[in-house]
Amino acid sequence: MKIKNLPYVITSLALIASINVAAEISTKSLVEASLRINNNETDWLKSWLDKGVGVHRYSDDFQLTLDQALTEVNVDISTDFSIISTIQYTPDGDSKLGFNEAYINYQPLSQGLKHQVKVGYFYPQFSLENSDIGWTSPYTFNFSAINSWVGEEIKPLGFEWQFKRPGRKYNSNFSYTGVISAYVQNDGVASLLAWRGWAIHNRQSVVGEKVHFANYFQFQPVENPNPSYVDINDETDGRVGYYVGGHVQYQRRTDVRVYYYDNKADPFSIETDMQYGWRTRFISTSFLHKFTPQLRLLGQYMSGDTEMGDRLNGVHNDFSSWYLLAHYKLNKHRASIRYDKFSVTDNDVTPYDPNESKGNSVTASYRYQASKSLQIGAEITITKSENKNRELWSGWQAKQDQASYSFTTQYRF
Repeated sequence: MKIKNLPYVITSLALIASINVAAEISTKSLVEASLRINNNETDWLKSWLDKGVGVHRYSDDFQLTLDQALTEVNVDISTDFSIISTIQYTPDGDSKLGFNEAYINYQPLSQGLKHQVKVGYFYPQFSLENSDIGWTSPYTFNFSAINSWVGEEIKPLGFEWQFKRPGRKYNSNFSYTGVISAYVQNDGVASLLAWRGWAIHNRQSVVGEKVHFANYFQFQPVENPNPSYVDINDETDGRVGYYVGGHVQYQRRTDVRVYYYDNKADPFSIETDMQYGWRTRFISTSFLHKFTPQLRLLGQYMSGDTEMGDRLNGVHNDFSSWYLLAHYKLNKHRASIRYDKFSVTDNDVTPYDPNESKGNSVTASYRYQASKSLQIGAEITITKSENKNRELWSGWQAKQDQASYSFTTQYRF
């Protein structure tokens, strides 16, 4: 079951509705370009997008890049109904143009509890980091390891219901939100963590994309090895996954979110193109606290497990990651620093498929708001990673360091 044309159907419906109904259309767009210096110690540390074993997005030592161009389209059909989609272009990867999100949004006015229902492709709101246009980050150009992965693989087709008790209406300093969702088409999730490991970047996959990585499977003693890509919207078994969550806000100073995600995939299911089902579960906890109007601290922790096949011939991994991010804003100046730590623990006994990896990363970022539309900045990301599957190649070492320096321009309109 691959309903990957649904974003186009949803967006077409929005445009038709805007013609036949008194609908309001609004758009927000972002174009980001960078001058980059990438310090990779060896040639084979090129990006997984170029079939390498590195954990940064770009491969060349020195390059000028168009990182992304995206547009959010919001069509308000009525007071309660809207259709929302984000169209993205990137110069790299398998699919260069497509949709990050496309969904129908129902949000009726109410006196008590507030309700919101989404149907389509959308990101679960695990993240307090990615709160800008098109699920980008207002803090750093590269995302944390957690949200780099969420932007790659968490792309379900589903239904979500949020119900909120706003503190202001109940004369309370606290607001509470509950979240319930059911979805399909996310059966391969966590395969990138197994075969590539965690990564630090800012590239979001689009609906229906195949994400490629290095061909580890050439070393397997099997007649038909797996293809070296994950199809992020495969449905292998017809099962329905779910996630539940809760948000607690204290005034406008503190926000805490806790989620449990379970895709319910059958770990023994397989598609004709050798895409397997991965039973993946995890807990995500995130927070944001504003010490002052200028200073805030963000953090997130994720821990889970995934399994594909049995422990003798398949993959059974635990994975975890966390980050802390401090952000300071003064007039037109913004500065952020983030520390990430991440790991994948290999629990199966398959000798020719090592999945163990670990590492840490530091990102320091500066932005200057030159005008209402133009933002310029500089960023450095240094990542230390140790991935056991690099040793499958003769002479390659598991431990490697990578550094990326960027001078970035963002234009919004």
